[in-house]
Amino acid sequence: MFPGWLVIQVNLRCEHFLKLWRVSGDRVDAVAAVLRRGDLFTARIQYSYPDGRTKSWDWRSRTGTLLTGREVVRCIRSIDRGFRAIPGVHVRIDFPQSASREEQMVILMDYGLLRVVADHATAGNADLIIGADAELPHTDVGGTGN
Repeated sequence: MFPGWLVIQVNLRCEHFLKLWRVSGDRVDAVAAVLRRGDLFTARIQYSYPDGRTKSWDWRSRTGTLLTGREVVRCIRSIDRGFRAIPGVHVRIDFPQSASREEQMVILMDYGLLRVVADHATAGNADLIIGADAELPHTDVGGTGN
């Protein structure tokens, strides 16, 4: 496993998972999430390399604002293509748009990702940390439907 933690922080009080990707490969570990806040979307993407380097960013529109409409569709397609190109074990979770905070946690648990959620997330703080050192189920692409 790689030396560093790869985390995406999510505040489930105001943000909602739309999609979550996780890939673990020999040359890179990566996590991406498309999050919805009201009618606006953002994508958070992080890569971790065996030599300790990490890259992370928030995907924004060309004007520097949060994503809307077709921009989020292009973003999802781009992340799908990029993550499928990484050799390794892949998981993609499609969250129902109306899923509550608790339902989102159950979905993460179903995919074996709950143990990478910080304990304080369920204690009322709502900051969710998804780490790169979680074991992935042996699946290529999965989802709960949308």
